[in-house]
Amino acid sequence: MTNPCAARSKSILIAALAAGVGLPSLGQIRNYDVPFNGAANVTADGVISAGEWDGAGAVSGNFGVLREADSVADTDNNRFQMMWDNTNLYILFQSDYDLGFLSPLAGNPNISFSEENINFYFDPNLDDEPNLNASPDGYQLAFNQYQGTTISTDVDRQGVGFFTEAHLNTPFGDQGNWNDGGNAVEGPALGPIVVGQTNNNSGALAEVVIPWVAFDADMQDDLEGMFVTEAPSSGDQWFFNIGLITQDANNFLPIWDWHSAQSFADRAEGHGTLTFLGGNAPADLDLDGDVDGADFALFFAAFSGPGVPTGNPAADLDGDTDTDDADFGLAFAAFTGPGGAASVPEPASLALLGLAGGLTLARRRRA
Repeated sequence: MTNPCAARSKSILIAALAAGVGLPSLGQIRNYDVPFNGAANVTADGVISAGEWDGAGAVSGNFGVLREADSVADTDNNRFQMMWDNTNLYILFQSDYDLGFLSPLAGNPNISFSEENINFYFDPNLDDEPNLNASPDGYQLAFNQYQGTTISTDVDRQGVGFFTEAHLNTPFGDQGNWNDGGNAVEGPALGPIVVGQTNNNSGALAEVVIPWVAFDADMQDDLEGMFVTEAPSSGDQWFFNIGLITQDANNFLPIWDWHSAQSFADRAEGHGTLTFLGGNAPADLDLDGDVDGADFALFFAAFSGPGVPTGNPAADLDGDTDTDDADFGLAFAAFTGPGGAASVPEPASLALLGLAGGLTLARRRRA
């Protein structure tokens, strides 16, 4: 049965293309800005709860179709949103795909690339290799889309097939041992990654939570720029793409950043990019996305005075090994208030700053 909402979305997309709103052309690298959300509270259960994705970035769609001309539009309205915090990368994928899905398999199977599946490609690119690269590095996470609601973890995939590889100087293979611990019986290794899906005749939805510690390819010497395991900094840029395999012969291989090669993983013409925005200011000592009274309390606890090594290196904002008035001045300038909403320090923060200054003056007098 055709989903009326999906049909309307397809009609709107076709009309937009006819009006001249086209897909990114060959050679145009797409970018997605990923906002920081220190208050992110996502449960990867395949259900969008009220407010759960309010802090995510803009919806990005307009997929192309691999092995077709760059003017051929995806007709299933595939789209995604992202956000991040100090612990995880959060991805919400949705689609109006309405041809139906097969039932989950038993146990923890390997992926079936002959059935509906999503493929994500990430390259943190700490080695600064070019995007247009015939021998790229990168992570590939793929999973089947099966009928119903499933929550897949490393312990229990709930019948969903998965695929995890860390490519090293090639679009294929697991040279980085990302699947370390996976096997034919228990399925590919997922580590701490959680994927919640709901797929039915009305479309597809996937909530993906990838902890930063999951990007732990077996290359700790960092020669290939893939071993990350911690949150990016604001302004960092990763190479990225999403591709799908469907049973729709007319919309067989949707892809977010289109290229003319035969394989999703090919990067000779480049993948898209993720740009991470926001993140923690240096003065955000409690890593909650703002600079407020709680952070000033931590500064106060670390206060050492000029020339005295601090007990908390994170409170040494000017890099001179101590925590003194200069560091408090930098923290004061970075003040946001709880949740990043305020622009003037609350009285408690001012009192802490004044008290710290008083301690510095007392130390000078004793000296």
